[in-house]
Amino acid sequence: MGIKVYIDNAPRSYRQRVEKEFTAVSGCKKADIIIATNTVSPDWDYSKVVLVLKESPITGHRRWLYDNKDKFHTVFTHNPAGENELAFTDSPEVFPWGPALKEDVRPKVDLRANRRIYYSASRKDRYAKMPDYPGTVNMYAVRNKIMYDLITHSEGVGYGRGWGHEKIKLGKCGALMEGKVKPAMTARQYKYQDIVEADPAFMLCVENCIQSNLITDHFHDGYNAGRLVLYLGEPDIEKHVPSECYVDLRPLYDGKALDMGGVVEIARSMGQAEYDRIRESANEWRRAIVGKHEQEKAKMLETLIERIKQ
Repeated sequence: MGIKVYIDNAPRSYRQRVEKEFTAVSGCKKADIIIATNTVSPDWDYSKVVLVLKESPITGHRRWLYDNKDKFHTVFTHNPAGENELAFTDSPEVFPWGPALKEDVRPKVDLRANRRIYYSASRKDRYAKMPDYPGTVNMYAVRNKIMYDLITHSEGVGYGRGWGHEKIKLGKCGALMEGKVKPAMTARQYKYQDIVEADPAFMLCVENCIQSNLITDHFHDGYNAGRLVLYLGEPDIEKHVPSECYVDLRPLYDGKALDMGGVVEIARSMGQAEYDRIRESANEWRRAIVGKHEQEKAKMLETLIERIKQ
């Protein structure tokens, strides 16, 4: 029968590719290899586990995974260090999180009438209380302050769950996540609908964590909605995405808080020509990365398969 593989939780494309090479089994006890994404069971033999570790070390379980990567057969991670660790890609701007380019839109934005800044985030106080992890800065507490500071300005538009504030809308995405609507599309597609409803000129993107080589779908959502991105996250973002494609907010971040007065001033003072130039640079970059997510995913899957065969 060859190598028997149990796939615990993985995208359909991963499953289809792996099942072409190996014998899929229905239970982990029958398997020679277990493939898991972000979560493992305590009763597994970890030496059999190929772990796809996309998420950052915020929750207790994820921190345990980061602390114990040497226990696993193989770990795909953002910043590999151990002998059994491999990088997802050398292009984190397109993988493992996808740009979702098919969602692309091109609204006309006239700054004479619209300088709104959109920010979407869920309030998660238990995450905000977690300390930083080596190599990772937890931004949940910073995000809470960002939201409350933003909505004090007339330009601020806030969406998300758990805020309990009349100026912060739950939105369609939040309603989906709370089970208040029957899902007819993905959460990300509902988020685009929220952005279209808010009709901002600017999209504020703050990653959940500051971590090298971590560029999530949050970064791409502003581009997918056709807005100008104000970004704080990956510490060397200009190495991955041309700096003319977004506004870099690192100069306004002191390691503890983001100067939201400074962020709002950027929106208030930007001229139409500069705004249009940044958006067009972003459009050119996005055209250049078409297809690269699938290419990088295919490379990683081939590496995973070869690793299992060794």
